[in-house]
Amino acid sequence: MTLLMKLKKEVSATDALSSFARKDTESKISMLQEELQKPKPDKNFVNEVVVALKQGLSGVLTLAAPVTQVADLVAKAWTELL
Repeated sequence: MTLLMKLKKEVSATDALSSFARKDTESKISMLQEELQKPKPDKNFVNEVVVALKQGLSGVLTLAAPVTQVADLVAKAWTELL
């Protein structure tokens, strides 16, 4: 979860996104945080949100690494749950 909080903080601070894109991204991060806190997160929903984050932030170099870290962490978590 700390990676998600870090990403949300970096999104809030970046000038590389429009205010709409910033709020949209923050909303997606919040949805992801909420879903991951559930006892049984919906894997498909989590994957959709991660893909949407990657697509939305792919052109923002300063946010590329944190998004990749979140995606890797989610993938690792799913592997451990199986």
